Amino acid sequence: MLFRKIHIRQQERGVWFRDGDFRRLLAPGDHQLWSRFWTGRRDVILPADTLATRFDHALLDVMLAEPHVRDALHVVDLTDVERALVWKDERLAYVLGPGRHAFWKTPYRLYVETFRVDAGNFWFQHPRLAVVLKHPDAAKWLDAVQVDAGAEVLLYRDGVLTDRLGQGLHVFWKGTAKVAWKAVDLREQSADVAGQEIITADKVPGDMKTLLNQVIAAQKESEANLIRRREETASVRSQANTAKLLAESPPLARLKELELLKEVLAGTSDTFVFGEGDLAAQVRSLMKEAVTRNA
Repeated sequence: MLFRKIHIRQQERGVWFRDGDFRRLLAPGDHQLWSRFWTGRRDVILPADTLATRFDHALLDVMLAEPHVRDALHVVDLTDVERALVWKDERLAYVLGPGRHAFWKTPYRLYVETFRVDAGNFWFQHPRLAVVLKHPDAAKWLDAVQVDAGAEVLLYRDGVLTDRLGQGLHVFWKGTAKVAWKAVDLREQSADVAGQEIITADKVPGDMKTLLNQVIAAQKESEANLIRRREETASVRSQANTAKLLAESPPLARLKELELLKEVLAGTSDTFVFGEGDLAAQVRSLMKEAVTRNA
């Protein structure tokens, strides 16, 4: 008999296929395979690096049907409403969504946390929350809302207000609902409110009120002009009546002249002696002399 010697390195596993079908998984070390029917066309052994931890292959489901394959791999099978965290030597290695995932059990120590994600398990809380959020795959499955001091966030799920979030970091799973949120500033604020025109009790808007005010002002001005004209007319009528009385009564006219002269000479120290003749002409002559003398 002829044998073919195959060496699998310590950090590897050999995945043996014959005619495209999976035969078996080869552990590290030397393997002597009977080579009577061995040909490069029929038999292929592919190395799988266990240091990569995760094992992906199109025929994974076929391989897992073999007990020795299931013994070598840690399989995480997640439904549509499940998520998982895979820790490798106490370090977060993977954030997983729905599907079948396989990981080599060696050389690392693996720990898997599984979470159910639905309407009743919306929020995500974890002792190492900061570590989880820093992982590159976290943003694919998780969302976070940071609420600052003096603020509040209104959280809506499928258009319904469900939560009022206070100060702190709030993390939830994606894919459970259509989520939206709105921040509300609770700090006291001052704002300048510009004046607004409103309908008054008499049912008038602002522009119309301005127009009415102009109409009212014009009416008042017209009334004032009418009153002034009436007063002027009365004054002229009074003067005309006075002139008529003076013309009909010379003594009264002379008395009026004396009153006028008294008003003109009020506060002066000059002495005037009037003779016969027109008193008004004499007054004009005296006033002319007084002005010439004072000049």
